[in-house]
Parts: sequence; C-alpha cells; structure tokens
Amino acid sequence: MKNIQKKVSFIEICLLIFNICFIFFITGLDARLKNIIVILFLIIIFILSVYLLSYKKDNNFDRERAIKIELAIFIGFLFIYFLLGLFVGFSKTSFSISFNEMLNGVIPNFLILLLTELIRYVLFKSIYKSKKNIIIITILLIILNISLEFKLNYLNNHLLLFVYITTIVFPVIANELLCSYSTYNFGLLPTIIYKSVIKLYIYIIPIFPNLTDYLYSVFNIIIPFISYISFRKYIVKVDRLTRNTGRDKVYRIGIMTIPIMVFTIVITALVSGLFSYQLIAIASGSMEPTYTKGDALLLYKDSPDNIEVGDILVYKDGKKIVAHRVIKKTEYKNNLYFYTKGDANNAPDDGYIEKENVIGRGINIVKYIGYPTVWLNEFFRKE
Repeated sequence: MKNIQKKVSFIEICLLIFNICFIFFITGLDARLKNIIVILFLIIIFILSVYLLSYKKDNNFDRERAIKIELAIFIGFLFIYFLLGLFVGFSKTSFSISFNEMLNGVIPNFLILLLTELIRYVLFKSIYKSKKNIIIITILLIILNISLEFKLNYLNNHLLLFVYITTIVFPVIANELLCSYSTYNFGLLPTIIYKSVIKLYIYIIPIFPNLTDYLYSVFNIIIPFISYISFRKYIVKVDRLTRNTGRDKVYRIGIMTIPIMVFTIVITALVSGLFSYQLIAIASGSMEPTYTKGDALLLYKDSPDNIEVGDILVYKDGKKIVAHRVIKKTEYKNNLYFYTKGDANNAPDDGYIEKENVIGRGINIVKYIGYPTVWLNEFFRKE
C-alpha cells in the first residue's frame, strides 16, 4: 500500500508541476498549440499512471443507473434551456458555420476531457480508500481545467477577472467535484458521458438561446448540483436495499429539491431580465427615503406610453441604469419625452429621456439584497 501511495504522490507532483508551468509559461500561447501541449502531457501522465498502477476494468454495478439519471437530467435541462430561447431568441454557434471549425473545437476538447477522466479513474481505483489523495487529485484537475481558460490580461482588469471567476471558475469547480464523486461511486463511463455532454453540446448543437454569460454559468452550476443530489439519493436507497432483490425502484428527486430549483430559476430570471420583470440594485441615495442605496428595485418592462407623472422611470443613461421619478411627460411629433428627478435631489435631472432609452417602470422595493452588486460595482470603479 505504501508503494502505491508513493506512485500516486509522484503522479500528483507531476500534475502540480505542469499546472505551475502551464499558468506561467503556456497560458499566453496560441489556443491550438496550448491544446496540443495539454493533450501530449495528459497522454504521458495516463501512460505513466497505467504503467505504475495498472488499469482496472470498469465493472461498476451502478453505472447503468447513473447514466439513466444523467440522461434524465440533461433532457430536462435542454428542455428548459431551449424553452427560454423562445423568449430571448436563438443564435447560430460559430462552430455551425464550418465543419473544420467544429472539428477544431470538438476533437481537442474531447481528447482533453477523455484523458483527464481516464487519469482520474486510474488514480481513484488505486487509492479508493484514501480521501486525502482523492481531494488532492480533484484540486489539481480543477486547477488544470481553470487554467485552460485563463488569460494573463485578466489580472490587469478587475471586470474581466470577475467575469472569468463567475463564468469559468465556479462552473469548473462544480463540475469537477461532481466528476470526482461520480467516478468514485459509479466508475468511468458515467463521468465521461456527463462531461462530454456538458462540455461539447455547445459545439454540436447548431443554435443556442441568447442567454447572458451569467445565466449560462448558473446553468452549469445547477446541473452538477442536481446531479449530485440525484446520485446521492440513489446511493442512499441502494444502502437501504440489498442489490439482489431484483426490484427496480423508481427514482424520484426529493421534494425539497423542487423549491430550491424554482427559487434559483426565479431569482436568475429576475436578475438577468429575461422576462417582463427585472431586479436592479440601487447604487446611490438619490431616491431616499423611497428607497436607499443597497436596496433592489423590481421593475416592470412596461410600455413608455403607460408611464405617467409620479411613476418611477427606469432608463438607460449611457452605460448606467437610472431609476428616478417622472416629473413631466411631453409628446412632440409623435415622440415621447420624460423629465425626471431624484426624490432626494434639489434639482431635476439634466435634459430629457427619450422613449428609446426607457427600460420600464419601478413597481416595488426589496430591502438590502442589492448590496453585493453595489459593492462589486464600487470595486470595479476603483480600477
């Protein structure tokens, strides 16, 4: 056992050294060259792992059930994903334009994920009872997958770094944790199928909904979360039943999962502004005491024709979103013009707001929940 531990530790050190070299020396290279280097390294690590630890056949008893659970979750995800497209529209993927471009995207990504999961499987099979090594290997694979999407200029731009963390880092962590859990409990095949679908469907499907990066990353966190809950509940049921009863129990997601899913979807839809209602954070005190800095305003994307004097008008002012009260509304040559003022301000706002810049009408206040957004915006302005 100690001999196996030393061999696994050696492979872990190799992964750590490569991660460090990748971040400092390979990150800035061309994407194609970068992929080639990663693939060659993973091939070497896989061959080394098999040579030192041997390859054990994947004959996990539960893998077929795990695959069925995954497929059910993906079907539900794709249904919701493309249902949203009916509201926000669809776009072609860049990979649907050229067959060569599609292959350049699919093949390197598939080889990287395949080799990564083969290495994970070989190592996990060798140190099945060592949770410490399982955690170390998972962390190293997380770092590797995060590094693949990292660019050095992110360090000089707080906004790009924030987008990278929310759209790349968090989803990668969620998916790699699930892959380790899946490999540990169900073997190699379910993990490869899961990761292939989650990483490659965007390359294969010719159209996709016009969702924000934020909403896309939320999906990539929710899916592994639901998968984990599903796998966990199945394992608990198996622990309670003997495997040889011959009875095929119907799997159902626990009732507590449903409100969590609904809450997450509703909040995401509100923040992203997908539908008629949207939540925006209040970043100033210009409307006190009606609402204060750190509150969130729920707006309705009403027609400008329905907005009257006294209503809270939400509109675009360059890159900013402003929510002030309408003090005057005029019509000139079939065009509407709004004049606004903050309740706490001594003077009206400069100029007027045209119909094209109107987002909607403020209808309700949610206290305090806008503070995280306000703090982030203030942090970016310090750059």
